[in-house]
Amino acid sequence: MKTLSEKLKVFRASVGYDQEYMARMLKITQSNFSKLEQAPENISFKQWIEILNLLNINFTQLLSETEFEKYAPLHKADDKKTAEMFAIFAGQLENNRKESNQEFIDKTIKTSAKVLEEVYAKMFLEINELKTDIEILKHKKKVITELSKRSSDEILQLCDKFPEVKLYLKDKM
Repeated sequence: MKTLSEKLKVFRASVGYDQEYMARMLKITQSNFSKLEQAPENISFKQWIEILNLLNINFTQLLSETEFEKYAPLHKADDKKTAEMFAIFAGQLENNRKESNQEFIDKTIKTSAKVLEEVYAKMFLEINELKTDIEILKHKKKVITELSKRSSDEILQLCDKFPEVKLYLKDKM
């Protein structure tokens, strides 16, 4: 089995990060990151959370030999003392990650709901405007149909009876 130090290196390399990048993300020097990578038992709880997030893995994946086999072949004895130390934090790390994910999900749902409400409100207004436009067009069609059946005298009478006909004809002339 791989040591925790070796696992960290393999996971880091698998996402294409070098020690300098990891150090910059953790706001420490490259030299200090190298020391932490060589002695993972010195990594603080906060730093573990940041490292796991940067590597896009969770604690279980870090310690899981099955998951780890995807990244590198096995050799050497596992660092049991370090693994035991991580076991203490396992529940806390997973709970923090789940809470963070749940907060993100809740926030996303609330934001999406607001956006959907705004979209539906706009659509409702547009639909009502379109309905009004359709009614106006239906009325105009009815007027035009009636006008086409009538003589000039009848059209003048309709103009007196329906002012919109007069306006319509005025626009057409």
